[in-house]
Amino acid sequence: WIGSLDDALCLQVLRTRGINAFLNCAVEECERECAPFRSPQGGRRRCHARGLSATHIGFEPAVEADGCAKLDRDQVRSLALFDCEWYTSMLGYDTAYLGFAADDNASYSMDRHFSEASDFLKQCRAEGRKVLVHCVMGINRSTAALVAFLCGDLEMTLEAAIDVISRHRGHVLSNESFLAQLIARFGRRASGDA
Repeated sequence: WIGSLDDALCLQVLRTRGINAFLNCAVEECERECAPFRSPQGGRRRCHARGLSATHIGFEPAVEADGCAKLDRDQVRSLALFDCEWYTSMLGYDTAYLGFAADDNASYSMDRHFSEASDFLKQCRAEGRKVLVHCVMGINRSTAALVAFLCGDLEMTLEAAIDVISRHRGHVLSNESFLAQLIARFGRRASGDA
């Protein structure tokens, strides 16, 4: 499953889908996105509108047998730590986690993460895990990492890998530099020069 920061924090959906492994391609930016929700005691909850929105649904931890209170979206963001222990605690079952801090800009060498991301995804596949590959928006970093795995480890062509992801996710790889890095590494297979 490929997604965004919101997907990575929607605990109910993660449990429903049985997601038990996480590849976070934007650890530092995810931490920065959640930082405003971590206010000192007594602070007012961050909210742009009054009342519930459609996006609040699903942002709560595993419900304990004693019926503990559910957390809303902002509360989950205030608690998010982006590591294996946090996901294991919040979901109530064993998880695997790999995170790295990639920048979504034209000068960033995303290809430096292809090997570690592929190794993690290969291990998760061998263990039968369901993985969420995410960044902040779910468009560039997570897609580049997943395409690298599909091409490098599952031997898909670059075109086929991008096509299967875009059919499920929509517009992906708007960062032309990341696309160029994928073409440099995996583009020859599409032309049969492998």
